[in-house]
Amino acid sequence: MLNLKLIDQIYEAAFVSETWETVCCEISLEIEAYSASLITIDGQQSFNWVSSPNIRSDMERFSSSPLRFQNIRPARHEALSPYSFMRDVDLMTEEEIAVDPIYTQFLHPLGLGWTVGDMIKEPSGHTIIFDIIRERTAGPFEQKHVALLNTLRPHLARAATTSSRIHFEKINAAVRALELVDLPAAIITHQATVLAANSLMEDFSPQIVVSAYDRLIFGSSTTNAKFQEAITRPNSSSSSCSLPLPRTEVLPPAVVHLVPIRGNAKDIFTNAAYFVIATSADRSKVIDSETLQGLFDLSPAEARVARSLAMGNDVATTAREFGISIETARSHVKSALSKCGMTRQVDLIANIITHRPLSRNDESQG
Repeated sequence: MLNLKLIDQIYEAAFVSETWETVCCEISLEIEAYSASLITIDGQQSFNWVSSPNIRSDMERFSSSPLRFQNIRPARHEALSPYSFMRDVDLMTEEEIAVDPIYTQFLHPLGLGWTVGDMIKEPSGHTIIFDIIRERTAGPFEQKHVALLNTLRPHLARAATTSSRIHFEKINAAVRALELVDLPAAIITHQATVLAANSLMEDFSPQIVVSAYDRLIFGSSTTNAKFQEAITRPNSSSSSCSLPLPRTEVLPPAVVHLVPIRGNAKDIFTNAAYFVIATSADRSKVIDSETLQGLFDLSPAEARVARSLAMGNDVATTAREFGISIETARSHVKSALSKCGMTRQVDLIANIITHRPLSRNDESQG
């Protein structure tokens, strides 16, 4: 009998990706399996997944091991029956299963040993795989289990491809929204693959370039090295960072802000990891003192001193300009740093000059 509750959960997962884990659990129960996983593999062979909780830690280990790309079943599945669930025993001989490294090194040591699965080729280039595992002592999945899964297959296929489309549309909408507020931006994966970028990013070439295979690189080798370190270090998604871009013959210096996308662990369809936001450090376009007061909760005197420093003046010149002592100017700087949560004058200046003033069009629309 068709499980209508499970079908409802499948379509809920299409729009609320966090519920795919629940769907995995329910599918496992439906066919007396140990676990179920939803896996996506993109064109750069990035491996992402969500699974039943009972196999999550094992999947974390598997997804970072070479074993994940040693699976012969997907290719055979596509050749034999690309539009239905298939058991491992229908894709491999007993002799092959007995020596296959996924079984001998991963499944068998866990007491697991039988699989049934399906794969869906998504228009974006992703391969979506449903992989269901059974305990070794339970024996292979039966044909009745395959038949039940195939009644669910159209719903699973529609929901999974809908999830994928929704995630890609969210990405495109995010970079378009940033363009509306005059911010050049891109969204990248942990491998620095550009998933989407707005047209304003083109203004930063050759400081920022999208190279072959849609990889984001920087014209400065120093910045490039720091960027690679930032996206590959452990727990790199836990904090943001800013990277300098040196001036070129035609472009002023700029700053690139790397901002992690929170909650992206469940975004298995796009592997989106970071916003990359570029801001020009053009000292001729520093925002006015009144705006600085509002942005950073500065006093009028603190804002005037901070703006003068951002324009390229030193403390002594700033003090003379406003008819105050150097000690007073330094006191204003110290107070401004404290309010902004910073300790270095150079960080305060960088923060100010990367806030762009409103254009005349913006002002007229306000």
